[in-house]
Amino acid sequence: MLIEKIIEGKSTNNYKAKVKCEICSNIRIIKWWTAKISEEHICRSCSTTKSRIGKKASEQAKKNMSKAQRKNGYRSQGNGYKAILIDNKEHPRYRNTKGGGYIMEHILIMEENLGRYLEKNELIHHIDKNKLNNNINNLYIFKGKTLSDSKKQHQLSHQSAEDLTIYLYKLGIVEFKDGIYKIREDLNQDIATLAAKLL
Repeated sequence: MLIEKIIEGKSTNNYKAKVKCEICSNIRIIKWWTAKISEEHICRSCSTTKSRIGKKASEQAKKNMSKAQRKNGYRSQGNGYKAILIDNKEHPRYRNTKGGGYIMEHILIMEENLGRYLEKNELIHHIDKNKLNNNINNLYIFKGKTLSDSKKQHQLSHQSAEDLTIYLYKLGIVEFKDGIYKIREDLNQDIATLAAKLL
């Protein structure tokens, strides 16, 4: 067990411990008494990997894993983003995993457009909020001094979209019905006509 630091609380029940994984050296915070009684500390990721080593999956399980993770070199990240399989081990985000090195598609598209790798402080925003729409015209890059700054800017962009919805609601263009905000039904036809003219 590699206890890095004890973080004191109001009582001993609230004490926390910074512990280092004995396999990957990642540090995380857990309750100090859990750290104290554990003979070894392995993070959840390494523990899962360790438990699977040597185990054989059924043929059906293999098919299910393959189907869930990879479709023509793509896989879903489970958070709405799409990742693409790459073989460029020079890429700073490349991780040599059992299933291959996957990097989120919107990052690769933005890097191709910029002609360089993204900096650690840069964050990409999907303008229409569709995480699968990775057209370069739908991607915007936040460039704060730090990643934390970029995340704040990103949050502000989402807040501005929400503020705009409320503004349109106050103007009577948007209505709140059945628990959601939507364009007033009597305006839908006018908006569709306007959109057709713009296109």
